[in-house]
Amino acid sequence: MRGIEGEQVLLRIILSESQTLNRQPLYQRIVDLLRAEGLAGATVLKGLAGFGHDRRMHTAVIEVVA
Repeated sequence: MRGIEGEQVLLRIILSESQTLNRQPLYQRIVDLLRAEGLAGATVLKGLAGFGHDRRMHTAVIEVVA
């Protein structure tokens, strides 16, 4: 396991889940590119709820199966 040394930078990219490039999810293309470039790591997170500058709440539809 290699360690991370020196100054680090956090890059946060916010995308819509529906964004694609050549029919592949854009987030997947970005993660593949970062891995190929040798970055220390990358994580994809799905936001369930949040709000932006307009203060309007945005939520993901969560379906509960009983």
